[in-house]
Amino acid sequence: HSFLKISDGENPLENQVRFANFKNLDKYKTAVESTKFYAKICREYEENLDEKSAYEEEIMLALRTKKGVKAERMPSVPAELERFFDRKDGYVSLKREGMAVMNSILVEILDI
Repeated sequence: HSFLKISDGENPLENQVRFANFKNLDKYKTAVESTKFYAKICREYEENLDEKSAYEEEIMLALRTKKGVKAERMPSVPAELERFFDRKDGYVSLKREGMAVMNSILVEILDI
């Protein structure tokens, strides 16, 4: 499984890394026990993301949550897709119907 480290929001593109832990449980356990700091754990795979990739990951992961994406970080949404989104309290999130077609929506709004 791959994971993305999310920042505190002050600089959402700072130090963005996609990584995968060891699939072998013994290797993973050894890696975890070898350090006191989560960020220092040895990984099976690690990739520094460029600004565009980090932004796409940020949007994709945030839209999977109930809270959603800060409105100012959200890319523009074509009018025909607005019905899939809720906008409130400075955040944009997907409605239930939007979750069902999220991959198609992401392709449209992120131009990927």
